[in-house]
Amino acid sequence: MKTRFPKKLQGFLSVACITLMSGCGTFLSDRVGGFSGIEEDVRIVKEPFYWLLTLGLIPMAAIVSMPVDLAVDIVLYPFDVWLKNSLRVKDTPRPVGYSAPLYSINLTGGGDFDYAIWTYYDAPRNNTDFTRVTALQQPDSYTARAVSAPSPGGPGKPVAGVINPARLFSRYPYNSETTYSFHTLGREYQGAEGERYRNTIKIKEAKLAPVDDVTDKSIIIVFMPCNELVLVRSDVPDYKPEALQLPGVQSLYKKLKKQSSLGKCPVPASTDKFVVVQG
Repeated sequence: MKTRFPKKLQGFLSVACITLMSGCGTFLSDRVGGFSGIEEDVRIVKEPFYWLLTLGLIPMAAIVSMPVDLAVDIVLYPFDVWLKNSLRVKDTPRPVGYSAPLYSINLTGGGDFDYAIWTYYDAPRNNTDFTRVTALQQPDSYTARAVSAPSPGGPGKPVAGVINPARLFSRYPYNSETTYSFHTLGREYQGAEGERYRNTIKIKEAKLAPVDDVTDKSIIIVFMPCNELVLVRSDVPDYKPEALQLPGVQSLYKKLKKQSSLGKCPVPASTDKFVVVQG
């Protein structure tokens, strides 16, 4: 007498066979490089967690599906290589210690001032606060002095600070959510216990500007009326006075100067990104 499998069991076995032969690694891999399907199979087989939790079913499925995954990987190899190259960041990270001169120009109409750049600081614009001088010397803080623009052709030029340009820009155009804030620094004073402090006023907050690469030889930060600023990216290390005459700088400066004189400065949005001009 022949034994017949129940229809449900037959259906289950059919689905299992199709699943095994369809290529587990191909379905589970993220396909960001060549032979990612077979690499996913190998990763599953080497993972003790899968052996213990599934009683070896998933690793065995990965082993059985390896020939199919390998065949799929070979067919899709040109596509995988193209996809990997298209997702790659165009600019390779600079060596540790990469830095460039940072020139700070004051076009606000007021006197020169010291300022600090911090990562996200949860406070509204124009918020007053204070900070210890030692905190301004930490790796996550940057301080400099914004000075009036030197006369064109004159001997003087602003003193350059040094900063890693990658701190001011995002090399990932679709993921530039890091926020920096700029704060003016008041005069230094000493607290009751001998600690030194400086008052701060938050003047600007914006997200990193997305760029394809970060190869700048120098950066010029132009502080504008209405507490706005522009980052000018330069391909030379020396200060370029003509950078202030760039159309992107001049048009914004004239617009903000007029708005400031009328008391109609624009209200900043939380999604603002730094204005970047190529100089």
